Amino acid sequence: MKKWTRWQDWTVIAAGAYAALSVLWTSQGGSSTALMVILGVLLVAAGVTNLAMPGMPAAEWAQAVFAVVLLLAPWFGGFTSMTGAAWSAWIPGAVALVVTAFAIKPSTEEYRHHHVMPARSRAIPERASGHRRMPGTANFEETSMNSNHPARLRFFGATDTVTGSRYLLESRDTRILVDCGLFQGYKRIRDRNRIPFPVAPGSIDAVLLTHAHLDHTGYVPALVRDGFTGPVYATHGTSELCKLLLPDSGHLQEEEARYADHRVPRCMFPRFRSTPRPMRSGP
Repeated sequence: MKKWTRWQDWTVIAAGAYAALSVLWTSQGGSSTALMVILGVLLVAAGVTNLAMPGMPAAEWAQAVFAVVLLLAPWFGGFTSMTGAAWSAWIPGAVALVVTAFAIKPSTEEYRHHHVMPARSRAIPERASGHRRMPGTANFEETSMNSNHPARLRFFGATDTVTGSRYLLESRDTRILVDCGLFQGYKRIRDRNRIPFPVAPGSIDAVLLTHAHLDHTGYVPALVRDGFTGPVYATHGTSELCKLLLPDSGHLQEEEARYADHRVPRCMFPRFRSTPRPMRSGP
């Protein structure tokens, strides 16, 4: 599947900048000039948004709308002849529209794969537990545990993404969680770390860690915070590494929350802004 690439983002940014600057250079002013300049700036902003946060269909559809309006702007202002101002809108508008058109469908498909499909019944439904179902979770089998099926394996991560390894092995009276990792990567993936665990952490009897990478161990402190009280089994090497990695991970989350809280001006959208908080803090 063709994906939105950086050169396409930079093409849209360049087209928007060219439109704004060239219209200012060739036009004599007026409302139509202001409209074309604003549309050029909006194209630049949309391109920068896609460059910083790829995979957002809404931003790409906005680019397409800006490009179409930029193509029509000369007629709104009476630039019906082949003037410099008209070409300054037509050329970048056409370039931005063509580039965006090739990116909208793949980006929409990727968005559906990461957002829409995991939320549907692609996996076997979670049994009633009073907890919100996590995107990308799956059951290995749908049957209830009985004499014919004494055990069940469920995947609470690392299914539609490679991080967040969490595998729950259940028997009639025991629950063992194999790995308890963080989701890492794009923000839409990291946000899954804040979704309540699919089963009550206090109902888990033990955790088994295969190795010390944070996508296999980083969620253990949050699991303990939410009620897990059982033992954690790991090799000596994994235990020693976790003593370094987990406090460092918590410290980084505290620093990121502190940075977002103090460096972002509080005057920006004060009614809608909330204080950032780390997923967890402390060792």
